[in-house]
Amino acid sequence: IEVVYVWPHGYGEYEVQPIADEGIWIADFTSVGFDLQPGMDGRSEVRDEFGNSTAVDWHTPNPRIRALPAVNEVHGYDWPMGASVQLTIDDDTDPNNGFLYEDTKTVDIMNWDWNHTEILFHLWEGDFTLQPGQYITMTDGNTIKTHWVTSLSVTTIDPNADTVSGIAAPGSSVGHWACDDNGCANRHVIAGASGDWIADFAHVDENDGEQDILDIRAGVGGDVYQNDDDGDYTEVQWRVPNPTIGIRANDNHVEGWEWPLDVTVTITVDDPSTPETNPDITRFANVYEAPWNPGEFRFDLDLNGVIDIQPGFT
Repeated sequence: IEVVYVWPHGYGEYEVQPIADEGIWIADFTSVGFDLQPGMDGRSEVRDEFGNSTAVDWHTPNPRIRALPAVNEVHGYDWPMGASVQLTIDDDTDPNNGFLYEDTKTVDIMNWDWNHTEILFHLWEGDFTLQPGQYITMTDGNTIKTHWVTSLSVTTIDPNADTVSGIAAPGSSVGHWACDDNGCANRHVIAGASGDWIADFAHVDENDGEQDILDIRAGVGGDVYQNDDDGDYTEVQWRVPNPTIGIRANDNHVEGWEWPLDVTVTITVDDPSTPETNPDITRFANVYEAPWNPGEFRFDLDLNGVIDIQPGFT
């Protein structure tokens, strides 16, 4: 009978002897004094005498709610694959007096991590606005999770001081993470008596795991979040805009991202072989919020029939 080696990632492995004839094995971590928690990952493995192995990774489910009021979305993570999860949003905890919003979706594999599941509710598709103080309930019929949407907001991003600041309930804890191409930095702060908070990424913090500093500049972004007691959270995402343009020369299309909402962008195209005309054309495009991706500000300009964009054009 093969021995099964089982371990949570980051901890020692344990040998488990399967039950004879049935092939069933159980890893009882209480026998070694280990407290297996929701959300932990690990591996189970059998090995031959040559050191070859067959392994299966495992994960202890930890269903939770992620509320994103700034973009009118609610996400669920770690719910059972294929389960139908009902989302209800209300302004109180009484399910018998009606609700503000309700929808049901099927849990699927997370598109960026096949080891975990997700479910995405795009409230903006139904013209519903998620607001602080609303009460979110998610259930698959077996597990029920709830979360009050907090008043968390980001008001100022200061690239010169490398700080992010905002408003939350007075005395509440606010977590942050921000990343650039070199890595990420974390901060945890407490909102003051007036609700103001500020996260300083320019200086090393005294909290454990918060010794990294970060240069906040164009293209850098992060999340600000507030957890409840069982891991559900309200989150606000932020990013320092990095206006860019893209040219699709094959269909004479110019597009741009991260430009300020509602501004008018001036686009010029110049053919260096015609120095007498510089630029060859001037056009204008309005920046709008992409209806398919709230929070994405972009412009589009179709130049088909106006000019044939070629390599070397500016």
